Amino acid sequence: MDHDVCMSSPVDSYEATNLLGCVDEMVQLKHLQERDKETLASKQIELNALRSSIDAHKASLAQSDSYLTRLDFERARCAFDLSRLHADVKESNATQEKLHATKDGLASDLRRHKASMLRESQDYQTARTKMARFLEDTRAVSERNMSQSSRINQLALLKKEIADELSKYDG
Repeated sequence: MDHDVCMSSPVDSYEATNLLGCVDEMVQLKHLQERDKETLASKQIELNALRSSIDAHKASLAQSDSYLTRLDFERARCAFDLSRLHADVKESNATQEKLHATKDGLASDLRRHKASMLRESQDYQTARTKMARFLEDTRAVSERNMSQSSRINQLALLKKEIADELSKYDG
């Protein structure tokens, strides 16, 4: 259709203006549609990036959950080890107390034994001194007895000589 022809009649011109407005609107809508497609494509890329980020965060959370589970396990193991350590310390303290009591008992026994050995040593020295005196006394008595025995022997010899002499005269 000819442009002048369209403008010749007022109705036609109104319709043509209307049509031109519609065409402009369609062109604008087409631009909007293309811009919306670009925006949609951009938003789709952003959405995909967000999905990837969400997936990465999910993986990170799963890793964190795994790590937290391991930490909980380690904490429980440490708590168990700590309770065993407390039990071992209590047992060690009880053993140490028993050792101190035994040491004190042994020290007391040692002191009694030393005192007993000292008394025995003193008793030995006393007995030795008494034995030395007894030996001295015995030697003195023995010497006296020997000298008396020697005198008795001398007297016996003298008596025999006298008896022999007397028998010469008696006979």
